[in-house]
Amino acid sequence: MKVFFKKLFWLFGLYFAARFGYRLYRMIKTSVEIGKTLPLYLKNLVGEKPEVDINMHWKRISITLTFSAEALAAHKDLEATIREYLQDFYPIFQQDYITIHLDATAPESVDESEE
Repeated sequence: MKVFFKKLFWLFGLYFAARFGYRLYRMIKTSVEIGKTLPLYLKNLVGEKPEVDINMHWKRISITLTFSAEALAAHKDLEATIREYLQDFYPIFQQDYITIHLDATAPESVDESEE
């Protein structure tokens, strides 16, 4: 009887380790896919391809998008649109664990001495 419970314990341990590994693999794969598809979606929506920085911590994902100031001014509800896109196509991340930062790039100044 002791041998049976020992084998059962190891089977459950292996099952949970495999489940944890598979879930981690899916999260990493999804964050890579978001990095590829989100800029294309936003380019079609806004007309400008943003710079994307994605950081993933266990269940949390932090997305930093850098647009020009004009694009951010023209699209006020951009964060809500991005959240809807992520919820529709990548539901593995819950809405409470998604952090979106929208940054504006500084306008490029042209030095008169270079001209």
